[in-house]
Amino acid sequence: MTNTESDPYRCGQLYASLEALFIIGTGDRTLSRPEVFARASRAPSAELRRHLRSAGEQVDEAKRKKPEQAAAAAEVFAEIPGFIPLGGIPKGGFDNSRSQDFNDGRCSQISAYKAKFTSFLA
Repeated sequence: MTNTESDPYRCGQLYASLEALFIIGTGDRTLSRPEVFARASRAPSAELRRHLRSAGEQVDEAKRKKPEQAAAAAEVFAEIPGFIPLGGIPKGGFDNSRSQDFNDGRCSQISAYKAKFTSFLA
């Protein structure tokens, strides 16, 4: 059973928020690729922190486009801190059960974003 309060679940939500932000900001769908997601599951700290560093640039790019795009990017960006686990992004990889929580967190959050921002994430 998925633990929606676990660090891996929150990291999955964080991954989804970055994935959505990159698509809304610049149309970059790199984080949607299965191999990139798998790499983040194996090394969440390195991968998520790397993408977090570019998050502000994605908002900047979205703000140069349509007002609706800027608003969507700002909303996703504002949610990011809530998805970072209290002790920070865990070092090391996730084992099978924790990897499932990571996947479930990503799937749940990206589905919510797709429902809310259909015109950008379709």
